[in-house]
Amino acid sequence: MSSVLGQMPSNLVEIVVTDNESTDDSLPYLKQLLAAGKIQALKVERSTRGMGRQRAFEMSHAPYILANIDMDVVYKRNLLEVLETYHRAFEGRVLSVYGMMVLPRQVAESLGGWRDLDRHEDNDLAERAFERGLHVVDPSVSVVDAHLKRELPFFQRWREAYVSYRDWFRIGMRLHDLPRSSVVHPSILCAYLLYRARPSYKNPMFSQFFLDWKAAWKVPAR
Repeated sequence: MSSVLGQMPSNLVEIVVTDNESTDDSLPYLKQLLAAGKIQALKVERSTRGMGRQRAFEMSHAPYILANIDMDVVYKRNLLEVLETYHRAFEGRVLSVYGMMVLPRQVAESLGGWRDLDRHEDNDLAERAFERGLHVVDPSVSVVDAHLKRELPFFQRWREAYVSYRDWFRIGMRLHDLPRSSVVHPSILCAYLLYRARPSYKNPMFSQFFLDWKAAWKVPAR
């Protein structure tokens, strides 16, 4: 959060945070920031990551959204530079760079916002923008300075892979979108067999979006 707060003038932006009832030291820290006026809103509620982002969006008032800011990332001091680039070159569309999404409030509302997903809620929103010709990817730009994720035990790594692929399938992925060699992976097979146990969201252009998405992110970010 320090890497975000240090580059956000209080007279220019609002910072709203949702917390999924954290059990580490995140929540006390966030409450300190709220009491000090460094963040403008905090909502504590059990939710998926997608619904948490939607709640944050609903709490906000600003005409432009810098979305997908996470607590396990240290950010470069270029967030406002990316916003300036957005206004200059991508106004009115949804811009995805490595580590962040920029979009106008009205566009987020017209697309239906962030859906109830544990993973890939950003890609799901980008897909709907892609279908309308509103999605732009600039993989040459990164706002991420470092990831703070620690090494997970085997079971947690397996579960992360399962949840990730399960929600890829929920937003439109088909087995033929994957390389044949990966289809036999147990976590992917399990995800495919069980994804229907949760709500699915139709994205008829998923395969084309996924091809473009993979091609774009092969370019090294600067």
